[in-house]
Amino acid sequence: MDTYKTEQPEINLGDQVIYIAGPMTGHENFNFDAFDEASLRHKELGYEVINPADLSRKLSVTCNVPLEDLSIREIAHKDLITLLTRATHMYMLNGWQNSKGAKAEHAIAQWLDMTIIYQSKEDLDAARLHDKEWWFAFQSETFDDITTLTRKKNDDYTGGAASVNPFANFDEATEFGVDPLIGLSVRMGDKMQRLKSFCKTGLSLNSKGDTVADIFKDLIGYSAIGLGMLEREKEVD
Repeated sequence: MDTYKTEQPEINLGDQVIYIAGPMTGHENFNFDAFDEASLRHKELGYEVINPADLSRKLSVTCNVPLEDLSIREIAHKDLITLLTRATHMYMLNGWQNSKGAKAEHAIAQWLDMTIIYQSKEDLDAARLHDKEWWFAFQSETFDDITTLTRKKNDDYTGGAASVNPFANFDEATEFGVDPLIGLSVRMGDKMQRLKSFCKTGLSLNSKGDTVADIFKDLIGYSAIGLGMLEREKEVD
């Protein structure tokens, strides 16, 4: 039985090999000036540089066709093989978010845990928006803020700091024959109605009263109260 082997590219990672990524399509001279400037700057900093502009120029000569006649697949094949087998760092030129190719390269760099450097702080902030590290930090900060807010509100609604019952205001529902959890659920329903009204008007983030963010924070706070009530019921049972 014959065995077939595909040719495997040799992986030869250096200590500091940086790949320049950024937009080309739709830019004058394919944005090569920006690539070349970034390449020169990083060489002066001591990096070995992979410049896709150079790769495309060499490919044009090898194939004996003008740059504009090279296909996306030909360019991507050369760029990505070089990126995968040699790069340890990636430098993102301004506007990379508007380039399909640069976004794909950025995703590969994240997947391979490369060090990614951004030309501008705005690009760095934009890249972090969907980062899990950012999300967990934001989540922790938000929960801390909600804890501080609900602690203050709890004192206001339950008879002051001297009150020992954190659910005192909802427990008053029993005087009307209503389970406190049902009373809490009704209050959460009120917040949901507010969200619906925002949605019907285009989900404006601001109003004269609550904002959408305020409503979501209140719902989280109410959910925590509901969990506390359920825990209290378990202990009583």
